[in-house]
Amino acid sequence: MGPFVNTCVGPFAKAPLLTRHVCVWQAWDYKSTLAALFGVRFLVCAIAMYTGSTSLAFGASLLQFAVAPYSLFVSYCLAFVMGPPQFVAAYGVNVLLNRLVTATYTYLLLPHLSTAHLDLLNLAGSHLTLTFSLSFIAFFFAVDQLLCCYCLFFTDSIKYSPTKIATHVTWGFINCKTYFVVLLALLYHGGKTYVSY
Repeated sequence: MGPFVNTCVGPFAKAPLLTRHVCVWQAWDYKSTLAALFGVRFLVCAIAMYTGSTSLAFGASLLQFAVAPYSLFVSYCLAFVMGPPQFVAAYGVNVLLNRLVTATYTYLLLPHLSTAHLDLLNLAGSHLTLTFSLSFIAFFFAVDQLLCCYCLFFTDSIKYSPTKIATHVTWGFINCKTYFVVLLALLYHGGKTYVSY
């Protein structure tokens, strides 16, 4: 084993999973690091919500690498491993579907529509839009939490005590939903209305 492995990994090889990330050069314990990382995440949410600046939000999110330098390597590995199936495939399918719908509309549907049909289609299209307002963001999270509650209480999931459920809901929201807070806040400040058809 190399010097890094001997000084960092060696003493923690049999430690609980939550303490394995701790290294000799890291000054904070696990809970302090986690609290600082969530502080960075809340800062990014606040910047996105109050300024709407993508560059400021992205710049603030880089603070996580100052708080937890090892997360840079983890982020790189996740992007390398999960990037192709999640992002490339999603964008590839989006491009293909967009071209398929456009070609179908342009070459198959459009030549057979009368002016009255086109006017009706344009009128319908003007009402099939989605604006990212504060009420939409609140509605999005309300529906999301209701779906989570349904899955927790009305499916065959593991039953937990109320205290453990509250802990899971709190940490789960901070860990997963703050990404949506940032994204929806930036879309809200973009001031655009997106056509949903």
